[in-house]
Amino acid sequence: METALGFDASGYIGAKGKGVSQGNEVDIAGAWLACKQSGAPPSQFAAAVNDAMRHYSRDLEQRPRTPSGARKQIFNRLRNQSKKMLKELEDLPQDVFWELGDMYYGNEPEDFDETVMGTDYEGLSPFEYDFDLLQQVVGRLKGNLGDVEKIHKRTTGRPKQNAGLERAIQILGKVFEDYSGQSARYGLSPNAYAEKTVYRGDFMPFLKAVIWSYSGREFPQETALGEAARHVFGLR
Repeated sequence: METALGFDASGYIGAKGKGVSQGNEVDIAGAWLACKQSGAPPSQFAAAVNDAMRHYSRDLEQRPRTPSGARKQIFNRLRNQSKKMLKELEDLPQDVFWELGDMYYGNEPEDFDETVMGTDYEGLSPFEYDFDLLQQVVGRLKGNLGDVEKIHKRTTGRPKQNAGLERAIQILGKVFEDYSGQSARYGLSPNAYAEKTVYRGDFMPFLKAVIWSYSGREFPQETALGEAARHVFGLR
């Protein structure tokens, strides 16, 4: 079933969600609990976690990469085009809006009413629903394009050993903050009083739930995982 935000929930809601880079599985339900949330995890959360895990791939650094200058040009074009499209949608004349809506007559999805029932979209026509979602998606794209260059900043010389892991941690940190309302970096430090090295901070249970379920074992070890996270958040 597709949710009100346009994501297919069938592959995500449940005990586990499919990982996307190597066929491993991320424990989506465990990650949701680590955000101190209850109930079924929303499909947007699962999609965001799985998207982050695309970066945690052993062969990531061996894949061809678009040169830095070309990537910057692409990001700038996308940012400018999304800004223009958002303005075009916001300024759309009312008669043009209704004319576009007329195109939907006879082509409505069969399960549309069931899809929007009980959501903020209940009572809207299929076109009004799609139009609102389009504005949301373009708006999110425009907003996120400001961060994408930082996340995908090209490294020079020998690739960093933990580059893929650190990219995943960076994105997972934002996912954790968005869904838990807590800071990913707050309190992130080794516990000197524990019998073995463990890391404190609300983010660590979430990070371990995601990374370790994907790896299928406690790998990377907590020390390496904690230090990688501290490096990402500028804590060491």
